[in-house]
Amino acid sequence: MVVSDLPWARDELAHGRGLLVPLDAELVADAIERVLGDDALAARLGAAGRELAVVELDPGACSARIDTLYRALVEGRG
Repeated sequence: MVVSDLPWARDELAHGRGLLVPLDAELVADAIERVLGDDALAARLGAAGRELAVVELDPGACSARIDTLYRALVEGRG
């Protein structure tokens, strides 16, 4: 994954899960070319992205996060 270097991305993609680049078209293009030209980097980023998606987008995990959020909101109003 090539992602703009924004605070949320730094948190989510820590430890090499993605390639963070400044919000600049040329730098993003350079990063994409870097990934396309480096099979090992592409494989590592691809595996990390898949792992993140499996963990974060698992229906059970998503439901649990929503449940926790709703419960916190209800308890905070009581």
